[in-house]
Amino acid sequence: MEAIYKLNTSELDIKLLESIKKLFGSQEVIIQIRSLTDETSYLFNDQENKKHLLESLASEPAVIFSGEEFDAHIKQLLEQNDKPAG
Repeated sequence: MEAIYKLNTSELDIKLLESIKKLFGSQEVIIQIRSLTDETSYLFNDQENKKHLLESLASEPAVIFSGEEFDAHIKQLLEQNDKPAG
């Protein structure tokens, strides 16, 4: 059995331990604790990495279209996928 608890450290209390004990009974368990890190913030912490990422994003080709053009393109793609192969 596996259970994942996602909570703020301010919510850590005896009730959590009691809940784990009730759920798992008298078994050996592993308790792993890790913080949740926003990947973008983490990657932007290093200035060289941030510069590289922003340059990469800026070099991506931009495609601009209206809502009607988008709808027409989606319709075309769906029609292509509905056709039998071969």
